[in-house]
Amino acid sequence: MTHIKVEFGAKPPDGWFGLAEESLNPSAYYTKQWLEVLTGSFDYYHPHFASAWSGGELVAGLPIIDVAKYGGHKVLSLPMSYGGPIAKSADNEAREAVAALFGAFAARLEFPASYKRFSLDYRSPFGAEAASLEKRGFKREVYDKAILGVSGKTEEQVWNCLVDRKERNSIRKAEKSGVEVRGITAKSDFEEAWKLVTATAARLGVQPDRKIFIENIFNSMNSAGLSKWLGAYSGGRMVGVTAFFFYGDSAIYFLNASDSGYWSVSPNSLLLWQGIREAIGRGCTSIDLGSIPREHPGLRKFKLSFGAEAAECVAYSKSTLLYRTAMTGRRAFLSARGALQI
Repeated sequence: MTHIKVEFGAKPPDGWFGLAEESLNPSAYYTKQWLEVLTGSFDYYHPHFASAWSGGELVAGLPIIDVAKYGGHKVLSLPMSYGGPIAKSADNEAREAVAALFGAFAARLEFPASYKRFSLDYRSPFGAEAASLEKRGFKREVYDKAILGVSGKTEEQVWNCLVDRKERNSIRKAEKSGVEVRGITAKSDFEEAWKLVTATAARLGVQPDRKIFIENIFNSMNSAGLSKWLGAYSGGRMVGVTAFFFYGDSAIYFLNASDSGYWSVSPNSLLLWQGIREAIGRGCTSIDLGSIPREHPGLRKFKLSFGAEAAECVAYSKSTLLYRTAMTGRRAFLSARGALQI
């Protein structure tokens, strides 16, 4: 049995970003730029880095965000509770290291959080190690993500064999209606995109993310070549926006917002397709189109219609009774507010 030493620190240890880059599931969410976005956008986000060492070598890591806000306290695995452990391999030493990371953090008394949540990337091989959290009072949660596999496929093959006929017709309709998609990088472009983001949030009855957060993503991830923002235009007006992250051979569908007055010309379908084309052009083999909740069948059907498959993802959470009571009240309030807006 390998001797594993676990350390915690507020700054990434030497070799951290190299480990993330060479890990089994590399992602834009494990980059230095994403960490800078988080800490530069939220003064109550405090990163911690749990690292597992063997013989002086960094074997595995678990990036963590400690969120203390408005009297509440959460501890989440980076980036926003849907990250997970990083390791270069899944051999016995790496598995032992990951298990040690989960165990050390679950028991860490310096984080008296009302809510803790760890999750696994859909590609992670460490499901058995994460399952050990159930013995520490964590509850297993299962949710689906839409994952589009394009390994070895050309753009034409994806279009003809994966995207269903209805979506192909919607995309053609958008193009025939004069909708144009182009990359956006200027500040004025961002301001137009932000208007769509806030309007979409209002329509859904939810609070939008902080403007500084979205703007930092727009600036930092774009300048590092880790993202592509696309705007859909009709008559010279931006009527839709989407953003993708890229890292290694993977892509992540991060954001979408649109003007509902233009849905008849299908800007969202055209935007998603152009984002998929961008990912294929960059050599990506896997495209994460995000969560597809069963309680939102329209969204689920839309993403799967591009040829994506539902991939089961797992998370583990633990919360206090006070936190659960507060969340129940919050959901009831939002539900009532949404009913009043119908």
